[in-house]
Amino acid sequence: FTRLANGEIWLLVIYKKAVKENIPAHILKSIRDVLENE
Repeated sequence: FTRLANGEIWLLVIYKKAVKENIPAHILKSIRDVLENE
């Protein structure tokens, strides 16, 4: 989860449906950056 500056809390839930076991850190960082800049 991440807490934004305005106090909103975002929880990202991902379920396994793909071949990859883990989401690369750079993709998780990109998602976080988008949420924080929204």
